[in-house]
Amino acid sequence: MYTELFTPSFYTVNIATNADSLATWLLPSIKPCLTQHKIIAHFHVDDQSETHLLMQTGLVNASISAEPRAMQGCIAQPLGEMRYRLVANPEFVNTWFSQGLTREALTHAPAIIYNNKDQLHSNLLLQHFGLSPACYPHHVIPSSSAFAEAIFMGLGFGLVPDHQIEQRLKTGQLIDLMPKLNIEITLYWHHWKQQALALDQLTQHLLQHASENMNGAIK
Repeated sequence: MYTELFTPSFYTVNIATNADSLATWLLPSIKPCLTQHKIIAHFHVDDQSETHLLMQTGLVNASISAEPRAMQGCIAQPLGEMRYRLVANPEFVNTWFSQGLTREALTHAPAIIYNNKDQLHSNLLLQHFGLSPACYPHHVIPSSSAFAEAIFMGLGFGLVPDHQIEQRLKTGQLIDLMPKLNIEITLYWHHWKQQALALDQLTQHLLQHASENMNGAIK
């Protein structure tokens, strides 16, 4: 006797996100909703300053962006603030910053940046030390996990989300180079005013749970 196999239908959503969110808090935040409501997610990675632009092309249904202004027909709702710290491992600090984090030392110490769209590091050094990217050596590592690992192993120093460094800071494996500096990037969920039920369910779930997963428990 032939038995027909039933394959449950899934709803596919295309989401633009920055790499750090995808590597840290995003999947734990939406996994229950994806599973419960049978939603398939296709992620598109870009800088948080540009992810919302992918909605204009129709490539994605929603985006996580640092842009607070919504396009026509869309809504931009705050998800929370993602915190970053400028860190390096102790060996790197002893080699390059033995006299402190000075302007002179920064012109010689290799930094780690994600890509040329990433303005966090360059804006920080320009604002506090008057240094443009042309003034210091820097590795370009366009992978959130490899970026963090490069800093962990002492290849350079850079800005890493709290979510990825909590335990290493507690155990002394990493040193916060500017502990009084508070770097927070407010992220917004951009979505269409008129959207499918599955995307509306995902929106409500994300708005409720994103902030509780966005950062580590560093105080």
